Amino acid sequence: MPSALQSSDAELCSVAQADATPLAARHVAFEALMRRYNRLVYRACRAVLRRDADAEDCAQRVWVKVFRRLDGYEGRASFGAWVGRIAYHEAISMTRNTHSADLRPMEDAERVPSGSATPEQEVSAKQALARIERAVDALSAPLREVFMLRDIEARPVDEVATMLGLSEENVRVRSHRARIELRRAVEHTDADASAAFSFDGERCDRIVRGVLALLED
Repeated sequence: MPSALQSSDAELCSVAQADATPLAARHVAFEALMRRYNRLVYRACRAVLRRDADAEDCAQRVWVKVFRRLDGYEGRASFGAWVGRIAYHEAISMTRNTHSADLRPMEDAERVPSGSATPEQEVSAKQALARIERAVDALSAPLREVFMLRDIEARPVDEVATMLGLSEENVRVRSHRARIELRRAVEHTDADASAAFSFDGERCDRIVRGVLALLED
């Protein structure tokens, strides 16, 4: 098999679920899958839960479930759509158990754009992104969930439909309505919405470490 980074989703799934493969090798393959789709899983959870810490916790639960259900992935949908659907339902389950969707979203002071911008530009960009994120969090759940996956995560319409159990037309309609509402809420903001709800390396590493520790228990 090619290296984990070069392997297809199907190849990684095959290795990760093979009982005859040493557990360490299975975990290497599964880690590659996690890193490939971790941002999608996190954002799918975040769209429902609206709190960063809850979304991270949910993402870890999702990946543990995915590892244990890999033999149930039949390849009829893309792996991203399959794992995204699991993430969505896990997040919904968490809202029923903890009522976290009723909590106000937490401010995340660490979501700071990086690059060669001046300190003043970075502060301005950070504030603009914060306004977008607050506006997204304020959307109704049906619009927020579609907008997060279709417009921020940029998943194809058919995948979003599979994840959320909607028709493709419904996805398009909700995405359009969400954009209209956001333009009204942040009409003077130039920030790119796709940069909202960032998923940096530290957060990815933290989720991966947590999942691998749980799998080894």
